[in-house]
Amino acid sequence: MGDTSFIVFYAKKIDSSYSFVKQFDNIYPVYFDANNESPDIKDSLLNKLFDCYGMPDPLGNLTFSEDTIILSVHMDHQNYEYLRYGYKYDKIKNDWKMIYKTHIVDSKETALKFDNTNYLSEFNYCNQTIE
Repeated sequence: MGDTSFIVFYAKKIDSSYSFVKQFDNIYPVYFDANNESPDIKDSLLNKLFDCYGMPDPLGNLTFSEDTIILSVHMDHQNYEYLRYGYKYDKIKNDWKMIYKTHIVDSKETALKFDNTNYLSEFNYCNQTIE
């Protein structure tokens, strides 16, 4: 039922060829129609996912810059509140390690505590908390 969207990273080698680095299937959320706040979802797994999102499309913004990825997650339907995560590439783990987590409400940004052993491959929209 449905497709999975992947983000795939390749590194450019000195000889201008590319080598595979990492593939993520957990960044792009499953899309639910934002116009239907109470869809009749028959599949229990999709229903559980819909309930954990908080809104039909939780991905606010995704930015790639050099070795850093910034991921913003909507926390409300009005685009008023976000969680923003920064990840920096860790060559040893071949993954992007969390370097910051912030809570944004009405353009006011507050730094949050985070576990510095979190990696982008472990990101899950159902585990978003403001602590």
